Amino acid sequence: GGTKLASGDFTLPQGLQQWYLEVPTKRRLVGLISFLLRELVKVPKALVFFSSSDSVDFHFDLLSAACWPGMERSKKEKPSGPRFGAKGEIKMSDSESEEEEDEEDETGRIFAGTQIFKLHGNLTADQR
Repeated sequence: GGTKLASGDFTLPQGLQQWYLEVPTKRRLVGLISFLLRELVKVPKALVFFSSSDSVDFHFDLLSAACWPGMERSKKEKPSGPRFGAKGEIKMSDSESEEEEDEEDETGRIFAGTQIFKLHGNLTADQR
């Protein structure tokens, strides 16, 4: 059971916590990132609503690629020396396949290791 609202139209799941922040326009992005970083440590799930499809796309692209200052790595740079693959195997940079070279390095990403998804009405059924 969830919490029954006065109108009786629906109930909220017990585990659902709703939050909102009121911040000046100039600080919305920094406020969102700070809030997500703080809360995702406690509960590794978050659902963020935006007012338009364009805003969903923008924030998805931004949060998927955002790096800490000074930690950016250009796509042309390749790590030197051995690296560990997904199954723990050691890979030398010279012996990598083209497919492996295209994989993005998460070094320095703010939300490294976090799955980020987007959903809005303009996505095709396959994209959803």
